[in-house]
Amino acid sequence: MQGFVVIPGWELKVERKSGQERLLMTRPFFQKTLKDSLESMPRGSRRHEMVASLINIVRELERRRLVHGHISPSNIAEAEGQLVLLDPRLGSLHHSNDSYLAPESVSGEEPKSSVDLFGLGCVIDEIMGDDATHQQRQVIDRLRLPSPRQRPAIDEVEREFIRSLPAQSRDNLRVGRLINKQKRESSDEPATSGGS
Repeated sequence: MQGFVVIPGWELKVERKSGQERLLMTRPFFQKTLKDSLESMPRGSRRHEMVASLINIVRELERRRLVHGHISPSNIAEAEGQLVLLDPRLGSLHHSNDSYLAPESVSGEEPKSSVDLFGLGCVIDEIMGDDATHQQRQVIDRLRLPSPRQRPAIDEVEREFIRSLPAQSRDNLRVGRLINKQKRESSDEPATSGGS
């Protein structure tokens, strides 16, 4: 359970009540999912930056040897200008037939990082649509292959999608940083920090 503290936006807290302790995983409040946002979002660089942020999140999960298990537009939110993965492994635990689940998850196998690559491919396809280049389309198609062994590594995905960003954006890229930067620049008020 502690591993999910690395998913951007999630926190692991200890609640003490009546002399007993329990662990709680919390995430920030959000009003809409990526699925909702995509319906009104114009094509362009904002979508490229979202893809880059999502690739970095999946890379971080893989680096920590964690598996989300159900990456889909309805399982991604934007909270405080940052992408947040919601409901880890929920679909895979219930053996759902969701089209964003890798075939090996649907068949009940223990999820590995390849299932997140499959979901990543599906989400990138939805974000980019017809804006994907021919080379990007090939990577997306390979991410969605039924065999996990045929899917490209996250390094190849990163090279293909992040290199298409402007040089300054590539240099500044961190998980969620591009989205935060754009949010601050588009706001009339200066960015402030604070807690609730």
